[in-house]
Amino acid sequence: MLKSRVWICSAIFGLMFPLSLAAQGPRRLTLALAFDLAERQNLDLAAARAQRAVALSGVRIARELPNPSIFFGATRDTPHDSLFFDQPLEVGGQRQRRIDIAQKITGLTDVDI
Repeated sequence: MLKSRVWICSAIFGLMFPLSLAAQGPRRLTLALAFDLAERQNLDLAAARAQRAVALSGVRIARELPNPSIFFGATRDTPHDSLFFDQPLEVGGQRQRRIDIAQKITGLTDVDI
C-alpha cells in the first residue's frame, strides 16, 4: 500500500517537472538579470508605458480643429425649409494652450516611466 502511494506521488512529480528542467541545473541570478526580470514583470511600469500612448493620442486630439455642425429642418409652415450651419471659432490662443497642456501631460508621463 505504501509503495503504491510512493509510486503515484513520484509519477505525479515526474509529470509536473520534466527531466529537461531538472537536467539544466540551478540558474544563477545576476544583478543585471534581476533588474531585467523586475523591469519585465513590473505592472506599474507597464501601466505607465500604456499611459504614454494615451497621452500621445491626447496631443493628436488637441491639435484637431472643432467640427462644424449642420442642421436642416423642414416644416409645413412658411418658410418651409431651414438650414443652420455652425462653425466654432477659437480665439485668444485657446487651441495652442490646449496643445501645450497635452504636451506637458506627455512629459509628466515620461517622468513616470
